[in-house]
Amino acid sequence: MRLIPLAFCFSLFLSLLSSCSDQKETTSLNSKFTAYTKANKQVVFSGKIDFEAILENANYSHIPKLNTLIGKELVEFKKGLILDSGVYFTTEGLLTSDGEPEILNLFAFVKNQDSLRDKIASLGMMVEHTNNLDFAIGNKYSIGFQNDIVVFHFQKNGVPSSKELKSIFQPFAKKTTEINPLYTTSPKALIVETHLNHLYALYAKQENILLNEQQQKEINSLLEHSRLQSSLSFSDGGISIDTKHLFSEALKKRMIFKEDKSASSLSSFAKGYASAGFTMHMDPLKIQTFIEDFYPTFFQQLGEWNSSISFGLFALGNRPITNLLGGKLGIIHYATDSQSGYVELGEQGKNLSGLAKSFLPNNAAFLFNISPSQISATSSNHQSSKQLILPTYAKGFGQHGIDLFIDIQDLLKQSPSLGEENAYLAVISYVTFRMDNNGSSLRIQGKDTKKGILKQVVDKYIGLITESMKEY
Repeated sequence: MRLIPLAFCFSLFLSLLSSCSDQKETTSLNSKFTAYTKANKQVVFSGKIDFEAILENANYSHIPKLNTLIGKELVEFKKGLILDSGVYFTTEGLLTSDGEPEILNLFAFVKNQDSLRDKIASLGMMVEHTNNLDFAIGNKYSIGFQNDIVVFHFQKNGVPSSKELKSIFQPFAKKTTEINPLYTTSPKALIVETHLNHLYALYAKQENILLNEQQQKEINSLLEHSRLQSSLSFSDGGISIDTKHLFSEALKKRMIFKEDKSASSLSSFAKGYASAGFTMHMDPLKIQTFIEDFYPTFFQQLGEWNSSISFGLFALGNRPITNLLGGKLGIIHYATDSQSGYVELGEQGKNLSGLAKSFLPNNAAFLFNISPSQISATSSNHQSSKQLILPTYAKGFGQHGIDLFIDIQDLLKQSPSLGEENAYLAVISYVTFRMDNNGSSLRIQGKDTKKGILKQVVDKYIGLITESMKEY
């Protein structure tokens, strides 16, 4: 139910744009939009969405009745908006308790203002004019257009007014030549940028986070112009979500992940055919230093919470993270329904390994190997082989900051109930995830490489509905 207001807003926006231009260069809107997202400190997420790419991947035209429903509207939509240019958007403010943004803005081009006014009027809304701005006010949304740009404005709380629309168009009135090349040249179905400096400022204000002058200066240096740039694309029956860390030099130096191109950590796992795996390589010293610089009372407060934790922290000395952790850990699940994992110990590993020797071997489900530098364990029922065999799509596993792969089909064989509760899993072959200090990549691969993954999901659910109808 929470999605209904936003879904209605998108539908209304597309309907209104059916009276707009059928051809327009995107550079102008791109440059103005780029300037707007930088100038407005309330913008947390911004980006561009290609509705046509998403609809094509779902292959909606082959879905009974939905083709008639969407097709007619899409034809009208194409008359008004160049789908190749996409629709720009921003969300402003922190997400509310029900997961919706405080404010959502959609931007696009409009050619014929008269036809747009007529379209708005046909929806029972009155178009007003003031200070070179045409606008119409609804219950939770408003529409404004000025020159060749139209904006659809949705706000979670309060009553919309022309004041909000005027404030939106003010940065657009300024001359600017800066553009975001990704918005113009990328064929991605969805692009989302997360503005970390804006996000932190809003969160710090809401939570009343107080830092001293030196800490605030350091935070500003870390987050200056820092953002995440994520893109979603479809190919070969799957979906990819790639994220770049566009960070300041100061923040890059603070990143905690390490790489191990030798993949030596794989030697800590038991041999066998792996169907799922996870590894993480971190720099404990950077984690420890970050906490010391920005939350120096963290360990003191943690110790006050529980007496056992307090004793453990005392035993680990002044730098508990570096003394406890060596920076590497991993776990693998095998096709034989067994597991193997390890955690690398820090400088005080002898103390922890001695404690582990006193307790862990009593667990009959796992066989432990405990040394001053590492604790590893393997299921007692594991059937070992001559070597560790990884799927071909898991190439490079264990070499990055975070590596993850899951053979979904093997997982469903071992846990059939999981597939019964989540029918969409039946069309997924595997999932991989990788992250380092420069960014991350998520791949969800469908079983049919010649059919869009959204189409595969849609076909699966249509099949389930069809089967259920046969029972009646």
